[in-house]
Amino acid sequence: MFTQPSLFKRLVFSVLALSFALWCVVLSLMVYSIQKISAHYAHINLENAAQQQLAVLKAISGDDQAIRRYAEENEALQKELYTHMSIFVSQHYLQVWRGEKLIYNTVQLPVTKPGQSELQMLTSLKATAGNNAWLTWSEYEPNTGLTVRIAQEPSVGMRLSYRSIGYYLMPFVISVPFLFLPIWWGISRGLRPLNRVAEELVTRSDTDLSPITNTPYRELSPLVAAVNRLMEQVGTRIRREQEFLHDAAHELKTPLAVIQLNSEILADATEASIQKAALEGIQKGVTRATHTTHQLLASARADNHQHHTGFVAINFAQFLQDRLAQWISLALQKNIEIELNAPDICKLDVDRESITLLVDNLIDNAIKYSGHGSRIHVRLLHSHLPDGSIITLQVCDQGCGISAEYREKVFERFFRVNPSESHGTGLGLSIVKRAAEQHSATIELADNPETEHGLMVTIKFQQYIR
Repeated sequence: MFTQPSLFKRLVFSVLALSFALWCVVLSLMVYSIQKISAHYAHINLENAAQQQLAVLKAISGDDQAIRRYAEENEALQKELYTHMSIFVSQHYLQVWRGEKLIYNTVQLPVTKPGQSELQMLTSLKATAGNNAWLTWSEYEPNTGLTVRIAQEPSVGMRLSYRSIGYYLMPFVISVPFLFLPIWWGISRGLRPLNRVAEELVTRSDTDLSPITNTPYRELSPLVAAVNRLMEQVGTRIRREQEFLHDAAHELKTPLAVIQLNSEILADATEASIQKAALEGIQKGVTRATHTTHQLLASARADNHQHHTGFVAINFAQFLQDRLAQWISLALQKNIEIELNAPDICKLDVDRESITLLVDNLIDNAIKYSGHGSRIHVRLLHSHLPDGSIITLQVCDQGCGISAEYREKVFERFFRVNPSESHGTGLGLSIVKRAAEQHSATIELADNPETEHGLMVTIKFQQYIR
């Protein structure tokens, strides 16, 4: 069965692992320091040892057998010391010469005559022992002709046997339980503010989206701020959806009431003229309800794409041509001419669905509010800047226009300047504005400069060099 990871255990073991790592670093520094000190005094120790050996051998300098026995007993004592002691042990190897005659030699040492350099002996030792750390020292007694040569094997510093390693490891092992208890207590206490935040969230109802209590702890503040920001965003979205549902029900109520009323009239009518009028009323109601539903769905899609980041590069000029071709049949029903002025190529990064909603609603509004035989002028301008470019889309119609006092209000959902005369739902420009905001574009309404009446919608897209 899957066990959920524990943040508490992770923190505890992290602290223990850090303590162990720190202990290893301290131990390494100790070993390094001791080896540096040992290396510093190694030559002095070798010199003193050689002088001591020569002083003892001077008394028996005439007896080679006595010299050999002494040397063997001395090395046996050194070996015993090396075996039983744990640390700070450096074993010496001995050669004794009288002139060029070798009297005694340790098995490990290569035979090099006293006249040869110490470098030659070190070279022989490296070849024999395979190590670069050997040290040698020679002392000569001119009265007896004796030469004592001592070599110290590698690892001139501290030897760590199993016992010496345990000496340093044991304190850490013993202290782990004593470290664990305060670490456990400290981390448990440190996680209490986080547990309080969790308890506050658990005890809330599913409708309570108010901010959670701020925390004085710096490490926990980003989490609390993120949760409160999420609460605010969810609350805003829920309120927007509730407003949307309320407004949608209100907008659909009128066409549905028209359909119901005309259905009742049609059911009771006996005259053909009354039946025809009732059917026309039903058709208008259905058309109005269908259009409202489509606009509601388009508005919902625009909201869902508000934070969408699936942008692709398109030729915006070609895209406009394709979209305008979809509206030609509707424009011809009112004998409206649609004119497009655009460069052959105009690259723009867009969200396809969102930019389609933007263009379609602009053209739909222009056709809807323009009179028979009028003209709609669509322009696409491309201005280059040092750090990018500005792409401007303008749609000019010859409709009734929008007075300056309403040019901000018309971007609100379901707002119409003349509800009794308008055939729309009041959603078109709000959809256009949200699609423009998704593309970080600006939108501006003005009078059509080409005619005495009409509206010009200008949308500017900023493109940066990447």
